[in-house]
Amino acid sequence: MGGRESRPTVLLVDADPTLRALYDEWCSEVGTVSAVADAEAALATVGEEFDAVLTERRLPDATGRELVARLADENRFTGFVTSATPTVDLADVPVDVYLRKPVSRDQFRATIDRFAALSSADPAVRTCAALAEKYRVLRAVTSAEERRSNEAFARFVARYESLRRRHASEMADLPSPTADPTSISNSSA
Repeated sequence: MGGRESRPTVLLVDADPTLRALYDEWCSEVGTVSAVADAEAALATVGEEFDAVLTERRLPDATGRELVARLADENRFTGFVTSATPTVDLADVPVDVYLRKPVSRDQFRATIDRFAALSSADPAVRTCAALAEKYRVLRAVTSAEERRSNEAFARFVARYESLRRRHASEMADLPSPTADPTSISNSSA
């Protein structure tokens, strides 16, 4: 991805050692993985090249949002793998995907496949793809009233709809780990 080695490199951050091992196994099928337990360990990898960072939102030493903000760059994909239910403030978080636990092997593979498909895409298409994933998640877990009454969400939707209209053809065949709303809203924590 992104001109790096042919297999995507992924940094996984989760405090649960069982989940780290499971996610490591799943991601290792399609990429090169480093799995760490907390933000401190993740930040110690800053000099390393990663195509993607997938993190829990609730880490023992920081929030996933803080970690993503520190590790995000224009060439790196970011995402949450979490039991936390998102709120409309997700619209402002710089993540490309939001996966709710329990996460399936297929969702992990679709996430990595999506990142690989987008690695050489125009930045506007990458932005549109990230907005599409957040939009799917937020539509599944927030009420219509909550979305209608939030000005920030209205701006988010307007931006997403504008980009979606311009980039519909590029978005048509992208794999989506969140495309099935029942897998989002019915996930248990």
